Amino acid sequence: MTDTPPEQPDVDIRADQVNIGGDVVGRDKIISVGDDLIQGDVTNVTQIGMSPEAVRRLVITVGALVAVTAACFFAGGILVGGAAISALNRPVDSRPESAAEFQQGLDEIAARPAGQQFQISFTEEQLSSYIRFELGPQLGLNNGRARILPGGRIVFYGSWRGAAGLPIMVTCSIQPNSDALFKIESAAVQLVPLSLIDQENVSNIGWTPAPAFIVQPLADQLNAHFSRYFIVTEAPSDSSDAAGGFFTLQVMAK
Repeated sequence: MTDTPPEQPDVDIRADQVNIGGDVVGRDKIISVGDDLIQGDVTNVTQIGMSPEAVRRLVITVGALVAVTAACFFAGGILVGGAAISALNRPVDSRPESAAEFQQGLDEIAARPAGQQFQISFTEEQLSSYIRFELGPQLGLNNGRARILPGGRIVFYGSWRGAAGLPIMVTCSIQPNSDALFKIESAAVQLVPLSLIDQENVSNIGWTPAPAFIVQPLADQLNAHFSRYFIVTEAPSDSSDAAGGFFTLQVMAK
């Protein structure tokens, strides 16, 4: 007995019945078949993605943006508080003895009758010493210093706990007839803390502006401390500057 295999019907696979697509080499190409019959030939090849030339242009553009950003960042000290940094690097002999002299002056004010008006004078050395050795450590401000700028403004500096120990500088104006003695004019944080390496000098590299609310808690603590003793009754004159001399304020005892 002989088995005769049945005849196989012709199979006609048409393009409107079958559509073959696939990704090739990391999705760089899509292959589609669109003839009436599949004959093993690839008819349409479409390239998707960026050309090598476009990739090179993108890399160059990103590199240029990074370079410009870095240049602006590291030149921040020149653009941010240049005058304040110069003042902070002005030689001042901060000593515990000068800090004690400043505290003695505050104690004498506290002994006066409330409402009595008078004049106080102190040196930049006494103020900076007080910030460094007495008040600063209480406020989480290490290696603190203060300098008096023209116009009766004061810049405070130090590594502040409220900024994760990074160096900050805060320039303030003096407000008369207010318990908020110091009003923030500008502030900056040194994100590259080079000043922590050489603590005797304030580096002008790596500073970036900071919004006032970042350092407002420090200003609030300074204001709360000094308002226990006095309020200023007259704004300092535009020519007020204690560099090398005495800084004078008209005040009223609290």
